[in-house]
Amino acid sequence: MNPELTEKLIKSDSIRSLQMESLVANSFSTNGWSTVKGCYYQDKKDNKVREIDCVSTCVRQYEKSGFLLRIHIVIECKTMKDYHIIVGGADPKADFFSTTYSWFGRFKDNKTFIVELIDRKGLTDSTINRVMTEMEEYFYPHEPKRITDMNINPYGCDVCSSCFRETNSKIDKELDNSVIWRASQALKSAITSFQIGFNENIKDDMREYFSKLKRRNLIQDAERKKFHAQIDLITNCIDIYHPIIVTDAQIWMSNNDQLQRINKFRFSETGLMASMKWWYDVVSSEYISEYISNICEYYYSNSMIAEKNKKSPNKRCS
Repeated sequence: MNPELTEKLIKSDSIRSLQMESLVANSFSTNGWSTVKGCYYQDKKDNKVREIDCVSTCVRQYEKSGFLLRIHIVIECKTMKDYHIIVGGADPKADFFSTTYSWFGRFKDNKTFIVELIDRKGLTDSTINRVMTEMEEYFYPHEPKRITDMNINPYGCDVCSSCFRETNSKIDKELDNSVIWRASQALKSAITSFQIGFNENIKDDMREYFSKLKRRNLIQDAERKKFHAQIDLITNCIDIYHPIIVTDAQIWMSNNDQLQRINKFRFSETGLMASMKWWYDVVSSEYISEYISNICEYYYSNSMIAEKNKKSPNKRCS
């Protein structure tokens, strides 16, 4: 073995990146979350196989409702030796954030998909309209949506901003070359692909169910109750996503002429008319173990009251 080569490899960005990924994965596992380090997925835009550094998941199933809640923390780890991230002052417009989530009833195209499946059964227009009206009431019963109480706000962050700079004090990286920006786009690609993939799985289950469905199941009132029960079983799941970039770069907040070291910040990709298109957290690797412990406890505690204390989960995370 070449000691000089070994020393170079140990100090390389590749080894430091792997060490960071292991630290993140082990921290989530210690907190009882199911974790995949090096998670491969098929990008739904170009069908290429890509890799995201770490995905940790907590699954909660409610005994009374049977509702399945899956919380996914999707992480990219980036080594940025001698680089600093400087965040613009906290943006008061970025106070409100909703979690990135997917649920079958959320996607409008799924309604058309269900109509097409029902239409193949040779029903009259009036019967199809009645079934679809019942489905609409099922997904949106007297409130904005059926899963309103299940959608947990993301773990909080004291510093929120829509601008940052990436620099080594001599060179500022443009957006296209920014390590943080490229990592954020990788997170967006992964989460979008996960959402599409889960939705396609549900569609496959519904195609199989409808292939065995008889016309009477949609015409007779008593049979339609069984139909709704089966639809409930297939679609009774919500997936919540929290995107995070972990970096060994030092993070600073700029406030007028003052600079302050911070451990984390939330970036809001904001468009015209202050519309938020995408968000993610950037966290210092020095702080990551404490951060992971806090975020795991937050989602565990809040998922317990996700149904307004009406029901209790039957297990922690699996």
